[in-house]
Amino acid sequence: MPLYEFLCESCGAFERRRPFDEANDPMPCPGCDENARRVYSAPGVISTSAAQKKARGLNERGADPTLVKRREGENPRPPQPVRGRPWQIGH
Repeated sequence: MPLYEFLCESCGAFERRRPFDEANDPMPCPGCDENARRVYSAPGVISTSAAQKKARGLNERGADPTLVKRREGENPRPPQPVRGRPWQIGH
């Protein structure tokens, strides 16, 4: 159910969740039980700069693994022996 904002003339603004078919019906105020009218407010839209959009795109694409193909005739590198403590590799 969506969240709607209402305004009571004596108590002020409050919010309630209601079904879509009851969106425009009057809502009784929780404080004084008078009918309150629905208030329309602006949606929370965030504007981002081109640099932020590019950074988010790079971040999202970075989550997918990339497929690396070996060139024809290229020999794979022989495996290197693990020395020391293998659980500390990369630290």
